[in-house]
Amino acid sequence: MKKITLVAALLALLPAPLFGQAWALDLEPVEMVQESPDSATYDLVWYYSPNQNWTVEYDYEVMTTTGDMVFSGRTPDQSFRFTLPRGETDTNYSARVRVVRLAPSPRNGPWSGDTFMVPAKVTEMIYALAAPTDTPTIVPHDPSYEIAAGTLWLEFTPERLTDRQGLFCKDHNGYGTGGHFCIAIENGQIEARIQSDSVSYEILAGTVVDSTLNQVAVEFGDNVGFRLWVNGVMVGSDPYTGGLVGNVEAIRIGALAQNEPPGSVTWYAPLVGTMEAVELYNGVYDFSGRWGDVPIPPPGPVDSLNVIRVGFLRVYKNSDSTAFLQYFLPPGGYRYVDARIGQTERLMYEIWHNGQRIGYKADADYGIGDCSLMPGGECANGEVIPVRPFRYS
Repeated sequence: MKKITLVAALLALLPAPLFGQAWALDLEPVEMVQESPDSATYDLVWYYSPNQNWTVEYDYEVMTTTGDMVFSGRTPDQSFRFTLPRGETDTNYSARVRVVRLAPSPRNGPWSGDTFMVPAKVTEMIYALAAPTDTPTIVPHDPSYEIAAGTLWLEFTPERLTDRQGLFCKDHNGYGTGGHFCIAIENGQIEARIQSDSVSYEILAGTVVDSTLNQVAVEFGDNVGFRLWVNGVMVGSDPYTGGLVGNVEAIRIGALAQNEPPGSVTWYAPLVGTMEAVELYNGVYDFSGRWGDVPIPPPGPVDSLNVIRVGFLRVYKNSDSTAFLQYFLPPGGYRYVDARIGQTERLMYEIWHNGQRIGYKADADYGIGDCSLMPGGECANGEVIPVRPFRYS
């Protein structure tokens, strides 16, 4: 017992950094300090007070959860800032730091680590058709449309299939600087074409149904290559990974412009039918839940008060910590409203009376007869259309 007491007393007289806890490093949780659509920046911060007679630096490592090294190095500082790309899904990483004593004699301390997540890329809707149209529509070019990777979602009802008909076209004659992009009906199939500055990449596939709502998704860019989906089925693909960068032409909705001169707003080969929805997304858009969505039902008969499902509300948080509320009306319309409420998602209903829309209500459990808060009195023949809300990732 005396020997143990004596050893403990001697240890207490020696400099603390030579033993056990003296090597412990206080690592702060990895913190995101900046976020962009394609990347996220993090700070790795730690605290350590070495013996004044030591010379120390710090080893740091950032790895994937499978052990692949992303960053490693040594620094005299007690922090390290790094940026990681955002992928198509949330990705987990780990980071760790240790003290390295350089003098009086080399020695490594134990690692202190933390895990963190890099969120997936933000999918951004950069254009949506405001309302169904049965005549060609010209949308002037905007620099935001020059995207390297994206998704186009189309809904349309053709009245006949015997003619070549344009659905979406951002193009002119020739190749120009590339990025030309057109979707058309050709002999009852869908033709999707995208161009580099010297080559056309085309997919002709799928089956279009006459006098019926058809749905088409076209993906492009380095995420998935060039892929065509028609009425729920991927019908063709090409490994080309180019996008729309460099294409400054106006968009033709419901017509083509492949033979028109640069900078024009003329068109040909109009759709015989109605464009119900045109949505262009920057990035990979998850449209898997939208196949089979039905158009907005027409208003109820005269002297009725009907409740009609038209979409949903969702609040998104911007990078500057403000928020906006998106009110989306499938299959075509949308509008933005400023909001300062917490992130939420609710079903959206419109109220129609005598063929006129008189209001709307957002509610998770909106049922028959629950119209007392809306103009026009109680529900008569009220009906909730079965819902399958689609989502944005």
